[in-house]
Amino acid sequence: MCKVFAAKGSRHVHQRTPGTKEQITVLGCVNAAGDFMPPMFVYPGKHLTRNVADAMRAFPEAFIGLTETGWMKGSAFVAWLAEFDRFVEQLSIERPVMLFINGHASHITINTAQFCRDHGIIYHLLVENTSFVLQPFDVGIYSELKTNWQKAISSWAVTNLNSNIDKHTFPAIFKKAWQGIMQASYAVRAFKRAGIFPFNVEAVEYGWLVSGPQVPQEAVCQPAIVQPTAELLPIDQSAAPALPTVDANDSDLAVPLRDLFNEDDISAPNVDAISKCN
Repeated sequence: MCKVFAAKGSRHVHQRTPGTKEQITVLGCVNAAGDFMPPMFVYPGKHLTRNVADAMRAFPEAFIGLTETGWMKGSAFVAWLAEFDRFVEQLSIERPVMLFINGHASHITINTAQFCRDHGIIYHLLVENTSFVLQPFDVGIYSELKTNWQKAISSWAVTNLNSNIDKHTFPAIFKKAWQGIMQASYAVRAFKRAGIFPFNVEAVEYGWLVSGPQVPQEAVCQPAIVQPTAELLPIDQSAAPALPTVDANDSDLAVPLRDLFNEDDISAPNVDAISKCN
């Protein structure tokens, strides 16, 4: 039993939250049928240390990518695409498969385009600053994940007093939060609310996108009225689209496309940037 001591009459008792300022990006993916792909953790660093490899044993289904800062980069995203390609093969999903992603700069590279072209993946960039209404993870899954994450942190803190959550303890704690959202009903509801599957432009909360004077509904909806073909959006839910979401801020897509590329992105795809921990 855990006892909490506080001043008599206190209305709010604060709890110390363990943590550090280390950056770890989590990339998740799910399709409209409710199949969750194991997440990718992007750790800061150039080399996979033994301690981190051992920590990943607590979540062996997940896989790890490395960048200098811990933020997503083009090479790490291409490495994730290689895992995504295997995920599609395991589910026997008919190609081409449509992948909905946000407009982060790491998703807009030559290597990404080449990989998707060669593997029957049609990747669709969501309109800038609309992921909170068009991206299923944001619409119907992340809120549950955040709640589970806070519960997992609180539970861990009770038995690990005066300890911090770092890159070595993160996988085991995050696994508990992730397992809590792996329910097909969450994914089906999220894709439906985003209007992606089943395709329904009326399902989107357009009011959240409008600020200032009210814009007529037909003016808001018109750009989104696109009838998908059977090739782009299979009716069979077993071939439903998959969507990744990255824990990073979207970049300004008004920047010329050539300015988004760097030497890391123009080089050959580096699938060695990913390490599978068994």
